[in-house]
Amino acid sequence: MGWRYRKSINLGGGFRINLSKSGIGYSWGVKGFRLTKTASGRTRTTYSIPGTGISYVDESRKKSNQVNFKRVQTAECRTLTIGETTYYSSVNLDEMSKNDIILKKIKEIHILNYIANIMCMLIFTLPIGLIIKLFIAMYGKIDLEYEFDSYSEEKYNVLKDIILLMKKNNKMWRVKTSVQNANLKYSSGAANSITRNIINIRKGVPWYINTNIDIYHIIDGNEKIYLTPDRIIIINGSKVTGSKYNNLDFDVFNSKYIEEESVPKDASVISYTWKYVNKSGGADRRFSNNRQLPICNYGGLSITSNEGINFRMQCSNINIMAKVGEYLNKFVELINKEKSSENIYYNFQEKKDLGENEE
Repeated sequence: MGWRYRKSINLGGGFRINLSKSGIGYSWGVKGFRLTKTASGRTRTTYSIPGTGISYVDESRKKSNQVNFKRVQTAECRTLTIGETTYYSSVNLDEMSKNDIILKKIKEIHILNYIANIMCMLIFTLPIGLIIKLFIAMYGKIDLEYEFDSYSEEKYNVLKDIILLMKKNNKMWRVKTSVQNANLKYSSGAANSITRNIINIRKGVPWYINTNIDIYHIIDGNEKIYLTPDRIIIINGSKVTGSKYNNLDFDVFNSKYIEEESVPKDASVISYTWKYVNKSGGADRRFSNNRQLPICNYGGLSITSNEGINFRMQCSNINIMAKVGEYLNKFVELINKEKSSENIYYNFQEKKDLGENEE
């Protein structure tokens, strides 16, 4: 059995304030007539003949300047729901990277720099940290130079076009988890709930790497994913991992998302739903804070591999992502042609082996 609470406060002059479980309402009236505004937003007009028990009630719902749309069960939202979870994260990257000489050399210097950064944060080890950084600057910097033939230059230019296109999105998110919703009432009618965080694309490489070309990277909190001409390099904390592009699968798709945050300027809003929906897909009137939410048609990109990479992102501009899909088809076509031969040549040099002493 549910509980109910109701209290009426008479303010005089025919005015009353009504307190209930649903919220606060008010009414005004005289004998034979009363106008009531309920906590849920309804307007109720009561006409009666005093002393007879005869009355007539006319009730109207709160008007809305937006259309009530049907539930979209294919959409996603950000509501957290307990259930079986899909994690979009990469595994076994250390195993994949152990035979990659490029990643091995970068990791050696990166760990040294990582230790120096920690020491520089502590007063009593600051001098040692600065000495290590000076040592890296003088003897440990990596020269990562790329020399292209016409074929590999075309592949690099296509990759660069993809990155510059994606930078034009007003917002980009990395999707971390996805959960299938058991109760659509509390998920705005969305079939799945996801967790995500904003990511950005910037140009540049770590300070201890010199390169002769533009290299861009995706920033996801402390993790940076560098998009070099022939491989991705992932730096997170003290770890350096990665994979060559010919081990990856790419997929561009549409992602319908119920947006509870501000809608990006370049997003396409295709419909609306309610924060809490009833069985027919309309607003559940039991919730006084129920509000309409836009359903955005975002672009999506996933990068996967049989070895364990599982990366998924959302992008605000679906038209840009459609164009990215066209460029990715060209990029994959070039990768497939390259699998039998190496068309990117790199000149990997260290100014001085770390174990050597200067003569």
